[in-house]
Amino acid sequence: MKAIVLLLALVGIVSAQVYARAELQQVNGSGANGYVIFSQTAAGENVTVHAYVQNISENPDALHGIHVHWWGDMTGVNAGALTVGGHWNPFNAPHGCPGNTTRHAGDMGNWQAVGGVINQTKTLDLLELSGINSIVGRAVIFHNLTDDCVTINTGNAGSRMATGVIGIVNSTVYGGSGEANNSIGGVTVAGCKLQPASGTNVSGMVYFVQTGGAGSTTVMAMVDGITGSHGFHLHWFGDISSPTGLATGGHFNPLGQLHGIPPVLQRHLGDMGIISYAVNGSSLYYYVNDQISLNGINNVIGRAVHVHMNSDDCSNPVGSGGARWAQCTIGIFNATAFTAPTNFGSVPTTQNGIAICNVAYNASSTSTSNSGSMSSTVSGSGSVSGSSTAANSDAIRASYVVACILAAIAALFL
Repeated sequence: MKAIVLLLALVGIVSAQVYARAELQQVNGSGANGYVIFSQTAAGENVTVHAYVQNISENPDALHGIHVHWWGDMTGVNAGALTVGGHWNPFNAPHGCPGNTTRHAGDMGNWQAVGGVINQTKTLDLLELSGINSIVGRAVIFHNLTDDCVTINTGNAGSRMATGVIGIVNSTVYGGSGEANNSIGGVTVAGCKLQPASGTNVSGMVYFVQTGGAGSTTVMAMVDGITGSHGFHLHWFGDISSPTGLATGGHFNPLGQLHGIPPVLQRHLGDMGIISYAVNGSSLYYYVNDQISLNGINNVIGRAVHVHMNSDDCSNPVGSGGARWAQCTIGIFNATAFTAPTNFGSVPTTQNGIAICNVAYNASSTSTSNSGSMSSTVSGSGSVSGSSTAANSDAIRASYVVACILAAIAALFL
C-alpha cells in the first residue's frame, strides 16, 4: 500500500501541462533575440507565457509589443519579417490588449524591457496550444515600440525586430506531460528556414506542399553549405534551442516503426531519406512523400527538420546520420501568397532506399549468423520483404526486436 501511495505521489508531481516554444531570431540585423515559452494545462484554460528577449538596442527601457502572427514563415527575416502576416486573429476581432476580451487572439500586449532585456511572465486568455485554433506552427513577433492597444490591426507597435516559429517541445523537460498540437485542418503549404547547428554554416529552405489538404505531401529542399550525401529527417520536437540540435528529440516515429529510407514502407514517418543532388553549389531534394501530412493526428506542423553530417545507411535505430548540421521548426505558410520554387526540374524524384536498406538488412542478417542465406525481394509498392533459411530467421527476428528497443530509446535522446 505504501508503494502505491508513493507511486501516486510521484505521478502527481508531473502536471498535465503541455508546452510550446518559439526561438526568436533577429530581423534585419536588429541584434534582438531570445525565446518565448507557452504552457497550458487544458484546452480553453489560460496560457502562461514567458518572454525573454535580449540585445534590445531600440528603446531598451520601454514597453514593447509582442504578438502572435498568422504564418510561421521565416523567409522574410531579412526583409522586415512581413511573411508572417498580421496578428493571429481567427475570430476577426478588433485589435486590443490583454484585459479586453474582444481583441485579436494573438494580442499579447506590452512587455517591459529593462537595460535592453525583457524577462517577464504573463497569464493570458484567448491563446490555445491544441485544437483547431492552436498557435503551434505560427509566429511570434517582438516590436520596437509600445502597443497603443487602440490603432486598428497593429497597435502602432512599430517595426518587427525579432521573430520565431512556435514549435512543439518535449513537455517533460519543463515538468509537464503530453504534447501541444495543431489540428486546424486544410493546411496546404508549410515550411521552415534551416539554421546552422553544431558549429556549421549549413542553411537553406524546406517546403511542404499538400494539395487540397489531403494525400501525399511534396517535400522540396534547397540546402547550402554541404557536399556529398546527407541524412534528411523529421524530428519529434520543433525545439531548436540547442545549438547542437539535440532538443528536437529523435526521428518522428508515432507508429513505432523501424528506421528506413523511402520508398521502403517500413520506416519512421520522419525518415525522408538522403540529400545528395548538387546544382550550382546547392544541394536539392524533391520527393513526393506518401507517409507524412500537414493535417490530421500525425501532422508535422510544429516539428523539426534536420540535415545530418553523414548519409543515411538505413541501419537501426537512426541510420548513422551523425551530428545535426542544420535545424528548423516547421511553420504554416500562407498558401495564397506561396509560389513554389521552380528549380527542381532536373532533381531525381525518387530515393534509392530499397537498395541501401537491402544492404543494411543483409548485413544485419549475416552479422547475427554465419549459417544459412537471406534473399530480399521488393514489392511493387516499394516495401522490402525478406525470406531466409530456418537457420538464421530466428536470429533476424531477434535482431529486429533489439532494433525496435534501441529505436525507442534513441527517440528519447537522439
